[in-house]
Amino acid sequence: LARAELHPDPPPAAIPQPESAAPTSNPPQETIADEAPAAANAANTFQFRWVANEGDTNTPVDVLADDSALGSQQLFRVQREIIMSSRDVESAGLSQYQSDQKTVEVFLSRRGGEKFAAATAANVGRQLAIVWNGRVLSAPFIRTAIPGRHVSIAGRFTDAQAQELLSVLNHRPMEAPAVPTPPPAPDPQENYRQAVADLKARLTAAAGIINFTEQDKVLAKIARDAAAIGDTGDTRAALNKITNFSTRDQATIEAARQLVKAGRRTEAIALAQIITSFTNRDALLKELAQ
Repeated sequence: LARAELHPDPPPAAIPQPESAAPTSNPPQETIADEAPAAANAANTFQFRWVANEGDTNTPVDVLADDSALGSQQLFRVQREIIMSSRDVESAGLSQYQSDQKTVEVFLSRRGGEKFAAATAANVGRQLAIVWNGRVLSAPFIRTAIPGRHVSIAGRFTDAQAQELLSVLNHRPMEAPAVPTPPPAPDPQENYRQAVADLKARLTAAAGIINFTEQDKVLAKIARDAAAIGDTGDTRAALNKITNFSTRDQATIEAARQLVKAGRRTEAIALAQIITSFTNRDALLKELAQ
């Protein structure tokens, strides 16, 4: 859980901090407006809210965890009424910047300082929750009225968390999350060219098989795969190399069916003409005619 120090006296004029985390030199002009209590429905805002008193079961609360990265987390019953928010902050900076420990110095606006003084004066003895990103950064007890405009929040912030909090408190526009660029759509023609090149390489490999029976099985598979992508040239090349007539006829029938599935019925009918068995050829042509 981060530690907060509430200062009744003005802070030092200069705060050492990294250049990227420097407070804005010209904070936005303060807008004075009556703010009605609002439900804490924005998880990414910086808020001051009271911790509900023990035994208070009537006040609407949110149960929020502390922001501690060590050990078990503590839960707080935090009232939904927002006492102050980042709109009451004039600027913020870092007085301590280490990899495992950072201290954020928060400077309230004039209006924010007045609200803070009135709120602490009316709630001495209560616990004040400093909430950010839906978690409790710190929850100090108010021992006395605090008329100052300076709040220190020390805790284990990552570099990214510290920079994000400073951006919120210094009213800098938040960068929109980067939208990943979708990968380019696959090129169907390129995919086809690669598939044909693979078939030709397989034909070359099949030509080196000495056992004719095994070679015919491989060529029949190549013919089927070539027909499935509509590659009639390699389909015929594979079928013409099959030495066994029965194997070639069966491979031709299967290749013709694959050509039909690929939208190449005309080529399938032409392919049927190389079947040596009249019975098988007639059966295939009858199938293709339906």
